[in-house]
Amino acid sequence: MSSCQRARMSAWGLAILGPLPAARHAHATTRPVARLGRLWGVLALHSMIARLGGYRLSLHSGSEKFRVYPALKWATDGNFRIKTSGTSWLTALDVIAERDNVLHRSIVALAWSTLAVNRREYMVGIKKDTTTNQAMHVCYGTAIQEYREAIYGVLWDARERYYELLQEKFSKHLRALQ
Repeated sequence: MSSCQRARMSAWGLAILGPLPAARHAHATTRPVARLGRLWGVLALHSMIARLGGYRLSLHSGSEKFRVYPALKWATDGNFRIKTSGTSWLTALDVIAERDNVLHRSIVALAWSTLAVNRREYMVGIKKDTTTNQAMHVCYGTAIQEYREAIYGVLWDARERYYELLQEKFSKHLRALQ
């Protein structure tokens, strides 16, 4: 497999993508895990494949993340990466909601109006009963294209609050990984 090819293997909501041109990380996404016990075996298999391929697993933290962390840590011997861009984006939206309600309402409206397009471009499946949080999560690119200056302006002005909230959320992740 060339470094530009992506090999996808899916089982129980996990997907591994082979080495990419600029980074050698596997990308694992979690969807709700109905039978968490089965996940341990699936993770062990994906971790073995990742080690053979010379890359590591990456967890796209989702709603099941804190239940998945122990299995991921065990299966990979700690050689994994946690993707936190979604957490950072949703935290940014929390700050925007606190500081500029008009901008936040505009982003919410944009998220719903572009959901069909955004869900096609996003790797993680979205259920029919999509929540506003999910719609907001997948509208990052669209929102940045539409409201870049306003979003960055609010976050710059409220950067201390943004950093404070990020620290709280990332600390929770790090505690769960110990």
